[in-house]
Amino acid sequence: MEQVGFIVWRESVEALLVVGILYSWLRASPEGRRGLPWLWGGVGAGLLLAGALALVLLGISSWLSDEGQEWFQALMALAACGLVVQMVVWMRAHGRGLKRELESGASEQVGGDHWWGLLALVMIAVAREGSETVVFLYGTVLSSQDAGGVGAMVLAGLGGFAAALLTFWLLQLGGRIITWRRFFKLTEILLLLLAGALLVSATDRLISLDVLPTLMDPVWDTSWLLDTEGGLGKVLADFAGYRAYPALSQLLIWLAYWGIVAWLLRRASRGGAPAAALDAVLGSIADAPPVDIGDERTFDPERSADEIIATWVAVEKVAAILGHRRRAASTPTEFLRALTGEWGDPAFDDATFGDLAFGAEASAADVLLGLYHHARFDTAALAPGAATAARVAARTLLATWDRTERPRPGAHR
Repeated sequence: MEQVGFIVWRESVEALLVVGILYSWLRASPEGRRGLPWLWGGVGAGLLLAGALALVLLGISSWLSDEGQEWFQALMALAACGLVVQMVVWMRAHGRGLKRELESGASEQVGGDHWWGLLALVMIAVAREGSETVVFLYGTVLSSQDAGGVGAMVLAGLGGFAAALLTFWLLQLGGRIITWRRFFKLTEILLLLLAGALLVSATDRLISLDVLPTLMDPVWDTSWLLDTEGGLGKVLADFAGYRAYPALSQLLIWLAYWGIVAWLLRRASRGGAPAAALDAVLGSIADAPPVDIGDERTFDPERSADEIIATWVAVEKVAAILGHRRRAASTPTEFLRALTGEWGDPAFDDATFGDLAFGAEASAADVLLGLYHHARFDTAALAPGAATAARVAARTLLATWDRTERPRPGAHR
């Protein structure tokens, strides 16, 4: 039952994270609040899809013969193992950009009043977590030596969900000890251990079906030291695939599993490095208090100029990460116009700053470039709100660029 509680806990926290990101984003604006009913509709639809998958699996199992059920249980354990590994690898590669990707997708749907699209986005996200939970639970329970009663499973699942709510609340509070990064790191290890246990349980069934040869059985006998019938040995058997007397084929498959997992994680970490760097740079121009909007008497043009230049440097870093590094001979105007020509230049329509001397039809690139020139060569022309306007313009540009299918990396002259 420990496996059931752990799986429900881990998957529920991830589902709460997805829903929490979208909920916070939608509540931040009056336009977004119109999408809250569609958000909850998507959550409900996703749960219904996961429930339908559970019923299908139960129905298939009831139709099969005894030998057919052995085959089905072995295949479900293998499928659950594969899903766990795929999920861990995907989170390793995309976890840092998950918030940005979800908000970007929601922004596209809300911006065009595509509420059904928002519902579908949430439904797919929740259904994915729910279906993974169903497959994990099904494969785990069928592979367990002592599955227990239905009541015990339900209690374990409810306990896991309650723990998920508490965990999510603690993670949202933030802190040095309990952080999202450490949560995913710890559960990543536990999930991979559990996937290894599912793989070993599948080999048990395949050996009993005379499909998988043992090669040598057993390789060793450590039951005198650590028995799998109870205590620590049973915990290791359930969560890590420990066997007191394994067959050689099981041992080789288990070793191959960890070798493949290590390779996939290294590959995902390398592929996620640009995304991590991109998120770090985007964080440097994230929403900040509008310290430069206020009385002319308290406005510091030099400080405003420094912030605008820092914002421009961040944009150059993002362009370099996305494959377009600025050449030394390229002027800021040439550089930015080349990028907007390929990736787009949205309108700057934030009413907080009025025209700010750039005109009502100014684009985000116009505003950023004009403010950058003032910051470099004419700080006296800067006014309260200039640095914040530069950040807004930069975020508007980068949000458009990040959704654009970019060409092959190169360098602009």
